[in-house]
Amino acid sequence: MDIGKKALKGHHYFIILVYVIVGIVILSLLVFNLGSKFFGLTGNYLINAEENNLGSSIQSFYIDKPQVLGDTKEINGQIVRRFISQEAFNLIFKPKTVIPDNSTGILNLNLIGNGDLYINDKLVIPNLENYQLLMNTEKEQVYVKKNILKEDYVNSDSALGFIQENYPASSVYYFSNEDISSYEVKNYKKENIFINTTFRGPLKLGVYVKDELDINFVKQDLNGYIGNDEYNILITDINGNVYFNETYEGDGEVKNTNKLGKEQSFNETISVDEGIYYINFIPDKNNDAVDSSIKNIKINSNKVMFIGNILPWSAFDFYTKVQNNKTIGFYYWWGGKNQTISIPEYREREIVLNKNWREKRYDLILYSGDYEIKSDVGYLWLYTDVLSPKPDSFFVIPLNKENTKFNSQDVLVIDKNYLGIKGKEMNYNQELNANKETKIKMKVISDNLFLKNISLNLEG
Repeated sequence: MDIGKKALKGHHYFIILVYVIVGIVILSLLVFNLGSKFFGLTGNYLINAEENNLGSSIQSFYIDKPQVLGDTKEINGQIVRRFISQEAFNLIFKPKTVIPDNSTGILNLNLIGNGDLYINDKLVIPNLENYQLLMNTEKEQVYVKKNILKEDYVNSDSALGFIQENYPASSVYYFSNEDISSYEVKNYKKENIFINTTFRGPLKLGVYVKDELDINFVKQDLNGYIGNDEYNILITDINGNVYFNETYEGDGEVKNTNKLGKEQSFNETISVDEGIYYINFIPDKNNDAVDSSIKNIKINSNKVMFIGNILPWSAFDFYTKVQNNKTIGFYYWWGGKNQTISIPEYREREIVLNKNWREKRYDLILYSGDYEIKSDVGYLWLYTDVLSPKPDSFFVIPLNKENTKFNSQDVLVIDKNYLGIKGKEMNYNQELNANKETKIKMKVISDNLFLKNISLNLEG
């Protein structure tokens, strides 16, 4: 009887032990998963060119189309794979454990060679074959197109200062994930500039100011379409930080009377730090076409630029400076608005936009130099990158924010925290959000770019 009791008691202990072990396992899993959910999870996930299972979904981090990469080869003692296809592919991050939603991670690419590399349809690494490194500081590198190189250069402490001194007419693209630090624009004066032109449609101004930005403008509805005629004014710094966002209502007329509305005058004063700011005039998108205009713009700075395409709705007289050849275009569609575009510096040439050019775009190549572009009529689209109201207003703006497209600008500035380049080796870093399944779209345009490895480091 005692033996039976002891056996039964031992059996109970065994069952309890099993439950304890199972409980510990479950608790460990909960602690791991919930702990990662509430306290963060760190980890280093790697795609290495040396491996043969780059596309294996068994891995937490892999390439969905490994065929974009060729066979392994050795370059400078390192095993790499060439990108052999321009087909888009995805980096797939699908961890085997639970991670917090929108975890922060650092994507790191180690490459050798040269080429264009896009991530989520944005060019993040440019092909530098036609560029030469001219300035290499602790923080930045300046690459200039080989066909506009000079023999002598004025030194500067900053990349943008170097460009301003040596390539003031150049188009500049800034590769960086960080804010562009402010820099002092030469010959700045706090004085009012008046733009005596009417504009229809979207209008973007780049302005350099100190302490405060003061802007006056007149809004006038065209009343050619049914609906309210609003304009939104958005003012940001060069990094996209919003300083002002206001919607200005129409004149109250919602019918298509085809009679100009009453002029509405506005003035805004905004406290700002020294730097470059964008003033965006954004028209109402609910009408069939833009049904309002902006005119009589006055700004308290002598440094003002038009950024991108513009639609002058009256006579205009603008200026541009060209470092390297660039194309500008003209397009009018309104019957009775035939006109002559005068560009005196362009071999005393006049562009006659007669009825043969109605609803057709006229493109013109401007070579290195200074140009005045004017018309006594307007009512046409002017396709360009940058213009200024007058010569003294022109200044260098490094474009890379607000969806500005890369189009092989004259000068490239590269932030070393974003892209480190030493000889043919490149190291690219980007912060991103990682979820339980993350896809990172990539595309490579090159036959001379090699992959060493790609890593994703989750931060706790």
